[in-house]
Amino acid sequence: MSRYKEFDEYEELIKERLSKKRFTHSMNVAEACYDLAERFGADKKRCYLAGLLHDIMKEDLPDRQRQMTVDSGMSPDPAEIDTPALWHAVAGAAYVRDRLGINDEEILAGIRFHTIGCAKMTKLEKIVYLGDMISAERSYKDVDKFRKICRDDLDKAMSVALIYNIEDVCKKCGHLPRYTFEAYNYYLKFEAVKYTTWQEVFRSFPDTYLYGDGKDPGYLLLEKIFQVFSGDFRVFLFLIAIVFFYAYAKLLLRYTNNILEVLTVNLGYSALFYGFYSITGLRQTLSVALSILFLFSFIDKKYRKCILLFIVAFIIHKSSVFLLLVPVLYSIKKNKLLLYLYGVTFIIFLMGRNYFVNLALVASEYEAVEIPLPILLDIFYFVISLFIWNRLKYEDNREILSLFNVFCLTFAWIPLLGNDSPLMRVILYFNIYVLVLLPRAISRTSFYRNELFFCINLFFIYYAVNSHSEYKFFWEDMQLLEHYL
Repeated sequence: MSRYKEFDEYEELIKERLSKKRFTHSMNVAEACYDLAERFGADKKRCYLAGLLHDIMKEDLPDRQRQMTVDSGMSPDPAEIDTPALWHAVAGAAYVRDRLGINDEEILAGIRFHTIGCAKMTKLEKIVYLGDMISAERSYKDVDKFRKICRDDLDKAMSVALIYNIEDVCKKCGHLPRYTFEAYNYYLKFEAVKYTTWQEVFRSFPDTYLYGDGKDPGYLLLEKIFQVFSGDFRVFLFLIAIVFFYAYAKLLLRYTNNILEVLTVNLGYSALFYGFYSITGLRQTLSVALSILFLFSFIDKKYRKCILLFIVAFIIHKSSVFLLLVPVLYSIKKNKLLLYLYGVTFIIFLMGRNYFVNLALVASEYEAVEIPLPILLDIFYFVISLFIWNRLKYEDNREILSLFNVFCLTFAWIPLLGNDSPLMRVILYFNIYVLVLLPRAISRTSFYRNELFFCINLFFIYYAVNSHSEYKFFWEDMQLLEHYL
């Protein structure tokens, strides 16, 4: 009998649908989930129910499992569709939702991801994933050791479980859904830092910079320091947001003069930058924030602070090496630099990928991918830049004109993206300044100024609502249930 009388009908249902062996497993998983929920302060009833129903489609007809997986609306990965052993999880969640009328999103996600895991799993989802691995009838090697880890530390158990399952699939030459990697890379990688010693953290610096074995040890150190105070990944994300928006706010305070300009900056950010800085790219979000503070320190002649910010940005993301161009560009007095930069760019482009571009790629750390030449993007930045230049060239504020020089590198390098898309990682250090330069240029327009503000803001709103960035965070690409958002 079930622990909860109200679940007796579900128990009878799975008894009818499953073999004796599979039914016993389901009951054991439900009990394991209950015990883990009690130990780690989760909802025992909901965990029990998710464990009870997790294999409800396990022994259904394969064709029906596959079709329900494809039609589920739960964005199954191609590897899931190609692997019959994974169909029952997605199909099971769809069955529980559509046939049993259970719409608890966490329970559905617990069933859907109980075989492969996913990024940023809730406590209930982790419990179902682990409960399936430590149920009473399990007898694989080291299962007792793993049960002990589960009783002691839920997150460490998830890390161990994912590594075990990844290695097991690789040994069998099976297909690994990207969700499994994302589960490890996004959340559990952060959790794994808890079990990295301080000695290993500090050793990563010479390993990276002397022997080329590793990357961005400064970010690892930041995670380790943060975990002295909190082990919650969501708090860590909040911290990164604070750092970035502190720099963003200083940008607004320094270069905006009225509420209309502030509104335009924020709408421009929502349209052009939100998809990256507010959703993903944690290391580079930090380094871009530091790059803004780096520029301000240089302008204010706080050179010691300037050097410190550069070093911190560089060890967090080595693409920050291109910040060394910022003082050079800022110091150039002639704003015809725009034309010169364009000339150099197209020479580089005509020559194809060369040493300079390869250097940028190395700094960006991402594999080169050929994409269609972003003509429209380049035209957009070119037109905007000409407008800004035309409006600001008589600007008395030398700082604004110098800031325009820094921004110029954006559209100077955009044509290169056709061959080397990761170069956008470098451009991010320079194109953010369009946010304050454009509204300032509009404010310097004597004719139809308010109408121009209205049109550009309307464009930003339209673009923000209708744009679909290719670079998506896991919950966008996976179309996860609402509790992830």
